[in-house]
Amino acid sequence: MSPYGNPATAKVISFTPTILFVDDMTNLSQERLELGGQHVPVHAAFRDISPHLLSEVQPDTVVSPLCGPGFDAADLASLLQEAGFRGRYRAVTRAIPKPWVVLREVRSLAPELNFDIWVVDHA
Repeated sequence: MSPYGNPATAKVISFTPTILFVDDMTNLSQERLELGGQHVPVHAAFRDISPHLLSEVQPDTVVSPLCGPGFDAADLASLLQEAGFRGRYRAVTRAIPKPWVVLREVRSLAPELNFDIWVVDHA
């Protein structure tokens, strides 16, 4: 017998990731990001991000514009880390010069996040 139990009686756990889209990401969330697979989309405004919201939503990934209305990725990354989020945060933008500068800045401000930039073309 396997030390992990009987595979014939093992329960299959289904998992649908939750993605928190911050601010107006509606058009990108459905068509442009090509996230693949199934996911549960949740939308919130930047001003609504709080420890309470994050504990209620329990997102696996947070997605926002690199520069949104009244905030940028550095602001949101700092807020997410202060609120206890430790998952993936992706900022969406068109091509920008020297993206590594932004990556370095945001990662230094919020080292506990898994931060990256998603570049989408405008075509």
